[in-house]
Amino acid sequence: TPPQRWQAMEWLGWVAWTLPGAFTPAFMPARFGPPPAESGIRAAALERAQAALDFANTRLPADGWAVGGAPTAADCALAMLAVFAGFLG
Repeated sequence: TPPQRWQAMEWLGWVAWTLPGAFTPAFMPARFGPPPAESGIRAAALERAQAALDFANTRLPADGWAVGGAPTAADCALAMLAVFAGFLG
């Protein structure tokens, strides 16, 4: 349905905006500052990543699917979020 498509697009946009900002500095802190600052950059990125995961967990319906009770492209994008979080520990 059109409302479900918009919800899926909202999730896709959120993941596209959140994933790079929250996770990239955690994986590659050297790209965002000099070596002495890397641990602080990584720590701040991990906090943002956890906040993103918490947000997604509170917004997802109880059935676990992002939209309409069935898998969509939004669920694939959200799964990437979980996979990257797993790499970070």
